[in-house]
Amino acid sequence: LRSHPNIAIPNESHFMVRLYQMFGDPQSDEDALQILKWLKRLDHFQRFGIEIDIEQFKKLRSYKDIINYIYTTYAQKLHKIRWGDKTPGYLKNIPILKKLFSDALFIHVIRDGRDVAMSNILQKFGPNNMASAALQWKKSMQMSEQMKSICPRTQYLEIQYEQLLMQPRLVLEKVCGFLSEPFTEEILTATRDGLYTNISNVQSQHIDASNCFKWKSKMPQDQLKIFESIAGDVLKCFGYEVQNASVRIPRWRLVFYQIHNWILKIIHQFQMPGFRIKTNLVYFWLDFNIRL
Repeated sequence: LRSHPNIAIPNESHFMVRLYQMFGDPQSDEDALQILKWLKRLDHFQRFGIEIDIEQFKKLRSYKDIINYIYTTYAQKLHKIRWGDKTPGYLKNIPILKKLFSDALFIHVIRDGRDVAMSNILQKFGPNNMASAALQWKKSMQMSEQMKSICPRTQYLEIQYEQLLMQPRLVLEKVCGFLSEPFTEEILTATRDGLYTNISNVQSQHIDASNCFKWKSKMPQDQLKIFESIAGDVLKCFGYEVQNASVRIPRWRLVFYQIHNWILKIIHQFQMPGFRIKTNLVYFWLDFNIRL
């Protein structure tokens, strides 16, 4: 969508809800400047690459106006008239966002949880085993159902990632209609890195239809059984095929996976050069036992 000539969407922001929870609406110039002080410390905000008019900013008296100012400034830098945000973590904050932006439009892109799990496990911030990845995806899908109950049908659109890749024109025409924007050929080319501070850094590529259902060829059978035993019911609810519908893992083993995930998250948080040798033994023991 950020390839659309009217719509500006920066990379993930992460600060929108966080700062609202910290400060709420500014009641004075000093409150507004305090929010700006915090914003300037954040890498995600710095990457917007925008100049803030301090005199204008400190007069803002609602957090909604502050977000509008930031994103509108970003959009104007790109010569665009609308803005959006694509931070996945905001799924759990929809009630807050709906309160702040009562007229906001929400687009939920659903992807096969097995592909999501394979991708997330590779990330530093992601789950550390397949069971935890399945639980995480299942919880996010349950939150999406809550999202439907909060948002009117005119403000919520659900699309499938796989259909977007295989039939991009059909899906994007639907998205543009939802946004009351004209469909343009530009949005058939995905902008990967967006614009931060250097227009020459923007990279584009055509939508790759092969980037879906990778689990079918790359996910080991034991990992597939674990995922489907936990989230197979949700996969089926969203129309995805399930190969191990009858498989169930014991409750004690599920608890063990969760403990494994929790311990490794703590280890990763405190991973320092002098600490790494000691924690490698713990990691090996956990990784070995999780496969029993």
